[in-house]
Amino acid sequence: MRASRLLQFAVACVLSSAPAATFAQNITLDTPDSSLTPEQFARLMSTTNRIGAGVLVEPTYPGGSGYRSLVLPDIDYTYNNRFFVNMEDGAGVYVYNDGVLSFSTSGFVRLGRDQTNSPKILGLGNIAEAPQGRFAGEYDLGWLDLKGSFAHDFSGSYGNTFQAKVGTALPLTNQLVVLPAVTTNLGDHDYMQSWYGVSAFQSLATGKPFFTTHAGVESVGTTVDALYRFAPNLALVGRGAVNYLVANVARSPVIERRVQTTVGIGLSYLFK
Repeated sequence: MRASRLLQFAVACVLSSAPAATFAQNITLDTPDSSLTPEQFARLMSTTNRIGAGVLVEPTYPGGSGYRSLVLPDIDYTYNNRFFVNMEDGAGVYVYNDGVLSFSTSGFVRLGRDQTNSPKILGLGNIAEAPQGRFAGEYDLGWLDLKGSFAHDFSGSYGNTFQAKVGTALPLTNQLVVLPAVTTNLGDHDYMQSWYGVSAFQSLATGKPFFTTHAGVESVGTTVDALYRFAPNLALVGRGAVNYLVANVARSPVIERRVQTTVGIGLSYLFK
């Protein structure tokens, strides 16, 4: 289920207590902000698509202390409640979606790692960008959104990962909605060893200590997404994220910093 769908269900309890006339109003993108309540604005955004671009600043690799800036599209589009493209799950289709429970399959790309980004990984070889096959399930409790997503890399680590996410939406004003969430990431042995391990051959070639990993939890963290509409069809979108690498991988010799932070900002066009 598209990330913005959180908005619709996070405010459902509030809206359910409003007069029936509230639902009957024909609220569109042309409706002045001054005539909207925060809950009505959130309801409007839950059915609105967007397309734009932005800049994301993230660690050069998981566990690294350096940063890289990426210019990326900002897309959140759903067609006929069946097909979707967004920056969380990629491009795909809902195999089941009743507005509360959904299952989807999609394709995405995991960015790789360049060994020249840090002396910690120099000599370990690059990790290629990985086309992914993804499967996700999502369930909205009304005030809380639960999501789990499984991904398989067809390059790079050739491994499997799983992310669990618990989030909600907070309509703060009639122009601003914030979506906080907590997350945890898990990986299988192939994924963990590729990103955090040092094989015996790599150890002999580089002098770095031999380190083997095992399947388990990679990180725990939190994300905060925000959307601020400053014109009828224009919005600023932002993201902040903090992830903490846990004991399973934190002892790896490739780790420079356990706390990983990401920030991003973009400009998007809103449309139905």
